[in-house]
Amino acid sequence: GNLSLSEGEMQEAIDYFDTAIRLNPQLVQAYVSRSLAHTRLGDETSALRDFERAVELGYDRKESELLEGVNSPR
Repeated sequence: GNLSLSEGEMQEAIDYFDTAIRLNPQLVQAYVSRSLAHTRLGDETSALRDFERAVELGYDRKESELLEGVNSPR
């Protein structure tokens, strides 16, 4: 899904994230990424729903950004 997202293939990315969520409904990052894809398609309602679900599952944007910074090559 992330590759499709980075290549601008939003509907394809959503389909991949749908599958990931179906296989693991607790997969926070799939909700966050699918929210981004919905936003890029202009579907704010679906984007907000996915983002709210990610937060319910414990998504913390600041914590996520910190981890990305730690894991990024320098």
